Amino acid sequence: MKLYEVGCIVKEVQPKNGEKISLEVAQALVDGYVELVHLDDDNILLCDEEGLLKHKPINTLATIQAKGLGWKGSYLVGSVLFLKDKEF
Repeated sequence: MKLYEVGCIVKEVQPKNGEKISLEVAQALVDGYVELVHLDDDNILLCDEEGLLKHKPINTLATIQAKGLGWKGSYLVGSVLFLKDKEF
């Protein structure tokens, strides 16, 4: 799983148990309440569901990645975690 931060920063993230990321860890990574978005196949992304309300900056790289995986939205804001469905 990869965390896309604003400013074109991409970090590899590993869950502590080696299998699934917990809700609490996901909320800390996206800095807010988690919104789960299904992409193509078994890919999902997690983002802050209130990111727009908090006026978080646009995450261009995450938006490009999401659109490449079938997402139809306009743009993503703040930190975005991309992972497989079975990892959450």
